[in-house]
Amino acid sequence: MRLNRLVPALLVIAAPIPAQVQQQAMTLQLQPYTQDQLWTRSRNQTIAMLAGGIARAKARGVSVDAYAHELAALFSPTWGPRDAGTPMRVFRSVMLNELAAAGTTVEPVIMTDTAVTFRVTRQIASFFGPRKTFLGVSLEEYERAHEIFMEDVAVYLGLRYESRVEGDCRIMTIRGKGARAVTRIPPGTYRTTIPAAQAGSRTDVVGEWRATFQPDGQFVVAFAGNEVVRGRFDQHLDQIRLHSETGSHACTLGVSDYRWTRNADTGAITFVLLADGCAERPLVVQRTWTPVP
Repeated sequence: MRLNRLVPALLVIAAPIPAQVQQQAMTLQLQPYTQDQLWTRSRNQTIAMLAGGIARAKARGVSVDAYAHELAALFSPTWGPRDAGTPMRVFRSVMLNELAAAGTTVEPVIMTDTAVTFRVTRQIASFFGPRKTFLGVSLEEYERAHEIFMEDVAVYLGLRYESRVEGDCRIMTIRGKGARAVTRIPPGTYRTTIPAAQAGSRTDVVGEWRATFQPDGQFVVAFAGNEVVRGRFDQHLDQIRLHSETGSHACTLGVSDYRWTRNADTGAITFVLLADGCAERPLVVQRTWTPVP
């Protein structure tokens, strides 16, 4: 879950603070903060803002359930197009937000194209203290709002969400596949253009590139109308590996792994570098490729 999207709050993460400040001939010693401390503070502010929103809703006679549904209706579109969700994409969003707090762990349990189950340390409990309340909001109310929010977001994306608490952890499961979602790169030809401003000294890559992904697991890359690479690709969940390359621009140095996402409205594929033994290849691959009609 993208927890930082739950509440319309402005969170400011301070830049590194100078160790000393001169003021009226006195030297003030300011405490430096680590990145973990800054992220934890930001996360705590987000939790406080959501708890404050629940407290305000209760004061106006609005139930926790109704408030959570309102939040979900407001923020669901920020998670992606309607009916275009996949479990892996939601999992990655939840993982990144949970790991923003120091000491949090996220442990995948089951991962397939249509179901992801993972375990998250339940650090929210410590924020609410021994009395399990904050601003008049109980830990139970807060977690109920969180669950309703996630359930509604999942429905918007065409998925199902469920969870349970086991000791200090919460076990979350996301199932299904949005009607507009894909779990494999659709076969076809895609193109991208590298402008001179992005090429730096590599003027030889400036221009239009086309990549064709074939149903049999082969791919072909063309530059300026000429085939320059031919190889094979393997897909696992939202990751792709390019290998067995031949051609004038082929690279066989180590693995070539990328994460991909697809825009459900335009059909464009965006690749994000995970690991590549060829230092020059990401300049071409790591960008958005639009389908050729």
